[in-house]
Amino acid sequence: MKKENKTLLLFWSIETLLYLLSAPLLYFTDLAFGGQQVAMQQVPFIMMVTLLFFIIAILTYTLHSRLVKSGGKKIMMFYLASKVGKLLLTLTILVIYAVAVKNNLLYFTASLGWLYLIGLIITTLYFSESEKQQKQSK
Repeated sequence: MKKENKTLLLFWSIETLLYLLSAPLLYFTDLAFGGQQVAMQQVPFIMMVTLLFFIIAILTYTLHSRLVKSGGKKIMMFYLASKVGKLLLTLTILVIYAVAVKNNLLYFTASLGWLYLIGLIITTLYFSESEKQQKQSK
């Protein structure tokens, strides 16, 4: 297996594991601070957002791999577009939740922020590792 594919698989696995561990962690945090009703209300929203962020991560990694393999000159543009796109999506989700649900916005915002940060940190580390490997291969 190529080194790029191993790196992709490693970061993909780490992000998957962190998302899987975050759902129960967020549930128990909501349970401790907000009680049973708040925690149970947040479960479907946390699961939907986690799934959405996971799908976005898969698309990001796939598009990045294809762009690197094709020797694309617009990789920096892709980095910026992926970060800005995910931020705008996160803010849109927050606004929709605030308008539609209106309950326990603080708990949802904290959960959403945590999930956003996981994705942001892991994809940034992946992009930097990928760049390092690309420079070493030249």
